[in-house]
Amino acid sequence: MSHMRFLNKVMHDAFYRQTVVVFLIKVFSSLLGFSTTIFLVKNLGGETSSDYFFLIALSSVLTALSTFGAPEAILKFTAINKSVGKLVKSVVKNACFLSVVFSFVITFILFVVNRAIDLSDEKLFILSMVVVLPLSSITLLLSSALQGAGRIILAMIATGVVQNIILLSSLTLFVSSYFEAACAFALGNLLASLIAIYYLNKDLNDENGNFDNRSFKSTCKSMLVSQSVVQYNNHAGILLLGILWAGKDISIMAVSLKLTTMLSFIIIAVNRVLAPQIAITYKNGDLIALQHLISKSSRLMWVLCIPAVFFIMAFSKQILMMIDESYPSQYLVLIILVVGQLVNVITGNIGLLLSMTGHEKIQKNILLCALSISLILGYFLIPSYGPLGAAIMTTGTVIIVNISSYFYVLIKLKLNTLKVL
Repeated sequence: MSHMRFLNKVMHDAFYRQTVVVFLIKVFSSLLGFSTTIFLVKNLGGETSSDYFFLIALSSVLTALSTFGAPEAILKFTAINKSVGKLVKSVVKNACFLSVVFSFVITFILFVVNRAIDLSDEKLFILSMVVVLPLSSITLLLSSALQGAGRIILAMIATGVVQNIILLSSLTLFVSSYFEAACAFALGNLLASLIAIYYLNKDLNDENGNFDNRSFKSTCKSMLVSQSVVQYNNHAGILLLGILWAGKDISIMAVSLKLTTMLSFIIIAVNRVLAPQIAITYKNGDLIALQHLISKSSRLMWVLCIPAVFFIMAFSKQILMMIDESYPSQYLVLIILVVGQLVNVITGNIGLLLSMTGHEKIQKNILLCALSISLILGYFLIPSYGPLGAAIMTTGTVIIVNISSYFYVLIKLKLNTLKVL
């Protein structure tokens, strides 16, 4: 009966209904992404695929710099200012132009750094970054605008399903090298961007309004640091393995991260739906309604994620054996990363709450402290323990960030993400 009541509530509650749809899309796109990772490892080999994973991880971190902290600011700005569509389109257009310029500047700096310290052994590393970074940056900005405009499901399809289908299809049909894989990834971003541009032009009206430039810049400044650190933390394991570890095959880390990322798809789905609602509800000063939203989202995350977490922990060796015979011996890498996702699920929408309620500076300070600890852990653990050390570093960082943020939100905002009833 309790299951029937829950299903009935899902069917009649707009928040649950939209979140479940986004969740299913995220499941599908994550399965596509995981299939792509396995396909890359098997077709390109451990070392070449590791070079590709390093490229994508580094470009993901660099998009936080090339987009100058604007994605969260654009999401929030679009959600609040949908009625003045012409202004929103102008802000998004200017942000995309600047991100392309910044992408080329960052790539040039990377070229100089690579000549000095040899970041990657791959000869086409810089050329691949030239192809990947600008399009990844534009896609991130346009997806945020699309999400803020209320097209959450479409944003998920464009940046998740479409991108992965293009990459997987390209790998199946013609991709057989590192640079071709990078071009296929860029092609997926290009198509996702075109879809976003079409629907933003279609949905947003031609009404203009006043732009609070100072407030927008302030948000971007805080979010630039926060997003850079978040992106670094998400990919730190692969990045530091590529730099600090003497071994060449880091594919176990990439595969384990993909598996644990599949656990976080419900968190991502909930956040996609919740972000615009948090921004609007908090602006209206209705903390009771905001707590209600958070409790609803926490219930959904706990119900859908926690069973999957314990399933992967119980059958980690068997799951890894299905991918590659050499992986089960390193099952602890997967177990430790899953523990980090468990903490993510239990503490809930902490980072989103901070960024959508004007507490970006606090989020930035917490992330910077965690970054310092992460770098220290990585420096001492990765050279000796390789992927296992990278997993410990990654999960340790997640725990520090989430627990610190949870207590700040609980004490200062009087909001409890652990309150599920």
